[in-house]
Amino acid sequence: MNLRHAFLLGGVVSSSMIAGGCSSPQSKGSEAVVIDLVGTRWKLTEVNGAPVKAGPEGREPHLILQQDGRFSGAGGVNLVLGVYKVDGENFTLGPGPSTRMAGPPDAMAQEAAFIDAMKRVGSYRLSGDSLTLLDANGPVLRFEAAAPR
Repeated sequence: MNLRHAFLLGGVVSSSMIAGGCSSPQSKGSEAVVIDLVGTRWKLTEVNGAPVKAGPEGREPHLILQQDGRFSGAGGVNLVLGVYKVDGENFTLGPGPSTRMAGPPDAMAQEAAFIDAMKRVGSYRLSGDSLTLLDANGPVLRFEAAAPR
């Protein structure tokens, strides 16, 4: 079994675990709002400690984790697809196909750093409306929950 199939199998197996709930309560006034890991549009705010800028035409880098173990999103220039697996605090992303549009050099460099960081992720922290993805050395990607578009 190659790595892509292992991620796909892991994503399918873990989808029942995900449905059980990875969520974080967040206070909003007097009512608590629960932010779910799955189904939320996660807007990328930081890659490897550097703040993220929107891509051409204001395209925001983001991820949306789906119930079936797949994710979709954008790197700022191109659309990205892949698979993920959650097992306790362990979290892995397997970037898959993406569109192949060209963009400004700084947007392309940021997108490449985003995709490279995805490959290194090994765990996550969900706190309020913030999602942090970590590798063995610490945070590599930070997101905030955003309204669907």
